Amino acid sequence: MNDRQIYILSIFDPTNYGNRLQACALEAAVASLTGKEVLSVDCRRPVSKPGVFKIMADLNRVRIESKKAPAERRRRFRVFQDEYCAPVVEIAERDVRSITGPVVIGSDQCWNPGWGLGASKFGAQCAVGVDKKMAYAASFGIGMSDMPEEWGRRYSEWLGGIKDIGVREFAGAQIVRELTGRDVKVVLDPTMLQTAKWWSEIEERPIIPGIDLEGPFCLKYVLGDDTASAKIAERCGRDGLGLVDLTDIHLPVGPAEFVWLIHHSALVCTDSFHATVFSLLFHRPFVIYERQGNAGNMSSRFDTLHALFGINSNRAGKDCFRERCVDEFDWTGFERELEEKRNDSVAWLRAALASL
Repeated sequence: MNDRQIYILSIFDPTNYGNRLQACALEAAVASLTGKEVLSVDCRRPVSKPGVFKIMADLNRVRIESKKAPAERRRRFRVFQDEYCAPVVEIAERDVRSITGPVVIGSDQCWNPGWGLGASKFGAQCAVGVDKKMAYAASFGIGMSDMPEEWGRRYSEWLGGIKDIGVREFAGAQIVRELTGRDVKVVLDPTMLQTAKWWSEIEERPIIPGIDLEGPFCLKYVLGDDTASAKIAERCGRDGLGLVDLTDIHLPVGPAEFVWLIHHSALVCTDSFHATVFSLLFHRPFVIYERQGNAGNMSSRFDTLHALFGINSNRAGKDCFRERCVDEFDWTGFERELEEKRNDSVAWLRAALASL
């Protein structure tokens, strides 16, 4: 550790597209704005000796190999991690207080009370000195009405110890306001801090046996219960689109290939926040299906995207959904709003980092 390092503390999920892409984008933004070496903190497992920081060059390799995804998909995630993400630092939860450098908490659902850092490990963040930590695009993943009472009491204490807070959703800003009385900044997801050109330099064309990517295709990425299959198949048949179903874990697709597939698709059908974000960045027609299943109500993320960029006509679960609008999105207006909000978010992040 030295004064040329800065730490990012969030969820570390080595086989999740959105998690790795937002981490990559935030790490690049922080490095660019500070000129410091960025290290990603993983405090999920204890290390052998208290107070010891351990750079784990192969940490993501161990974690990914434990997943059920087939080997080639795991390999593609590993390649992306090695090429585009910051080195991972493993720190025992009890030793987070030993961090001497500045800490950025976020992004992703790192404050979701149901999992990740949102529950017991949120407390670990509080061990870092108040003048050394900030939060960027942290998400609760829920609204205030879904916040468990016992966690609400703990969160009100923990949030008070974070100097500058930027959250990803307006619902998150409401939670902070109700729990602490503080008005905090709503900022863009880190993936939107980077331009489409920046992402196109990272993307990689996948090789998927049995799937023709030369002709027009629909990318389907549905994480919840798959209740829209018939509608998606009907649209593909009507428009002559091939189908790439990314929920098939056997497809050899990592984060770089995920970006390529969205960039080159004729239509994206999804319930994923980050698939929607990349559809916006690359001006791809998209349909959003509300997440179905036991994941809880995750619509606040899309509510914020609508408030920022007017996407409700693309949401199949909304009364205002109009299929023709999927192909007639106002991309000129979107780019104007995106540039303004990107500049605003970068300025806020720069100022917050400078105050650490």
